[in-house]
Amino acid sequence: MADMRSDIMIQARNLTIGYRQGRKVKKVHTGLSFALRQGELTCLLGPNGAGKSTLLRTLGGTQAPLTGDIFLEGRSFTTYTEKEISRKIGLVLTDRTMAGGLTVFDLVSLGRHPHTGFFGRLQKRDEEIVYQSLDAVGVAFKAGSYVAELSDGERQKVMIAKALAQECPLLLLDEPTAFLDVVSRIEMMDLLHELAEKKGKTVLLSTHDLEQALLLGDRLWLLSRDKGLVCGATEDLVFSGEINQFFARNEIIFDRKNGNFRPQKREGKKITLKAEGELFFWTQNALTRNGFQLEEQATLVLEACSPHAFRLWENNQIKKTFTSFEQLIAFVKQKELFREREDILPEL
Repeated sequence: MADMRSDIMIQARNLTIGYRQGRKVKKVHTGLSFALRQGELTCLLGPNGAGKSTLLRTLGGTQAPLTGDIFLEGRSFTTYTEKEISRKIGLVLTDRTMAGGLTVFDLVSLGRHPHTGFFGRLQKRDEEIVYQSLDAVGVAFKAGSYVAELSDGERQKVMIAKALAQECPLLLLDEPTAFLDVVSRIEMMDLLHELAEKKGKTVLLSTHDLEQALLLGDRLWLLSRDKGLVCGATEDLVFSGEINQFFARNEIIFDRKNGNFRPQKREGKKITLKAEGELFFWTQNALTRNGFQLEEQATLVLEACSPHAFRLWENNQIKKTFTSFEQLIAFVKQKELFREREDILPEL
């Protein structure tokens, strides 16, 4: 029986997902149990081939589960009609749409089909929703253009606008920011988070953009072939070490201090960094990139006072000053200035 908590939009119990090809059955994942809650943005993360798209298609009703149960608003998924599902779930997949002969407005207006009745005629309110959806993703100026004329990024935005026009309480999106530039990715993630936070929608999206997922995801779903599915609040998964266990590879580690993966420098000259805020982050970035390892009490100490004022100390004496990152980096790249087995600068 499904959990009757009022904030649970969709729930799965002991789900097996995969494919049937004639008599052959290919299982992708087994024993999956989870819940999506109203008003939350959940980010699905995992390597390529982990089964993210398969899971989204299964939840969206376009691919039947092999075994197990799915409940939508406390009711078995199998009892819903296709029209009922279209009013509940907006699904955006990475499959390239064959709608090049339609205008952008016409394609997005198809999202109103579950609400327009048998003849599908748009009323004034429907047209307003279509334009609002286009405006929300930043492509309202393309309303009269043909879909075939769009770039991959524009096409992706239009498909998201179509899902928004559907006005469903549950949105499932497969890599919605895949073809977008950096600024558009941030805008799109912020829009989806706002839909969850302010409109009370339930949003599940797959993404490889870990930075934005950590910043805006209320919950993370970590999916891999060998570990299955791990779900939890974003910060809980960060501090439990689950993020690092799922995605770290050999020399690549997850840095909890800045929420990014970075190369692990196993060996390097030890240095103490004295700086604050963003200056600490970017100075650390420059040092570790160039083979230095930060330590609390090293012989060498770099004091970063501003982006234009650095002082390098050795044994409590100033040995060198720099007025820019460019000067600092040029100096630390001169590895011959450092003795191989000691953290001592030669006299300059």
